[in-house]
Amino acid sequence: MGTYARSRVRLLTSAVTALAALGMHTTAAADDEWPVPVDRLVPGVPFGPDASRQVDTPDQGALPRRIGTSTAEPTRSVVPTEDTEDDWVDPQLVEFVPAEDVERARTFERERAAEEKRAAEEERAAEEKRAADEDPYYADEDPDNADEDPYYADEDRDNADEAPDNAEEHRENPERREYCTAFTGPYQREVEKRLRLRVNGKQSEADCAEIRHYQKSKGIVPATGFAGPTTWGWLRLDEATRKGPNASRRCPAPARGKRLVCIDLNRQLLWVQSSSTKVVFGPVAIRSGRKGYLTRTGYFTVYWRHKNHVSDIYDAPMPYSQFFSGGQAMHATPGSVYKAPGSHGCVNLSNRNARLLWNLLKLHEAVYVWGAKPAT
Repeated sequence: MGTYARSRVRLLTSAVTALAALGMHTTAAADDEWPVPVDRLVPGVPFGPDASRQVDTPDQGALPRRIGTSTAEPTRSVVPTEDTEDDWVDPQLVEFVPAEDVERARTFERERAAEEKRAAEEERAAEEKRAADEDPYYADEDPDNADEDPYYADEDRDNADEAPDNAEEHRENPERREYCTAFTGPYQREVEKRLRLRVNGKQSEADCAEIRHYQKSKGIVPATGFAGPTTWGWLRLDEATRKGPNASRRCPAPARGKRLVCIDLNRQLLWVQSSSTKVVFGPVAIRSGRKGYLTRTGYFTVYWRHKNHVSDIYDAPMPYSQFFSGGQAMHATPGSVYKAPGSHGCVNLSNRNARLLWNLLKLHEAVYVWGAKPAT
């Protein structure tokens, strides 16, 4: 290859490299501006240990009645330990964020820690310098004479009056910088509307500050201002709790003296109401079936209960299972009910809520399911 040809190749290679770098930069900017799809989200912090399940008991109710399958009692069941008080993060409080944002937040934390360490070292060095520069005249005086001399007594009184102010100034620290995401969340518009922000579907500094404030009030972590599924789920739950979950009267009143389990797939909520439509449980957040595995809608009854059920199909624990439609049941999930895209048809609850619902319901309780899971 001649010199001219080699130079053309080098020039072409440089141009391709520059265009690739420009494309990467443009993609990064777009990622910050446009909503990040839910399939690109990861837990912002690691979950704690798997949610525990209760020791099996004899109150399993009737055996499952499934067409074309055996009605024998399952041979596999889990026998876990009780909940502990270990310091771990509740999966229902973990926000899902872009993987890139996790690294950005870590970098921010490292830089902030380095700045705080450097500032502390500079302050300590300044204190040592001030101490070294002080006039040693008074330090050599006899402390007993200083107490008797009225000059020192007056000076001490003046210093005593100033001490509280100086101490207060010393305690005051500038506001600590906090990381605020630049990414637009998949539920940006919905969160902006619920928090009464300017609704434009695009992240801003004002949006981030308000979203982060709400996340901190609920204990959602990481509180970086990202409008993800967990934050949106808690906002829906707050509104249903404040207004009443059945304000629209979509769930009918059960027969006199009976109860009805209401499962709203539109809002991903569950509650139990009495014949007077009084809510006796919930509302609580749920996760229903994903596309291709939709949770069936209509009227059902709880026909089988198995506290430590293990799925024959997916070989996965299904604690506090209360079956209402074939293989579909209300049961606990060890992860987050806000994790996309959804279940394989069952109605997932947090371990705590599934346990409370198990203790409340009995066989043959009525269940009403309506709506459709929002697209994820």
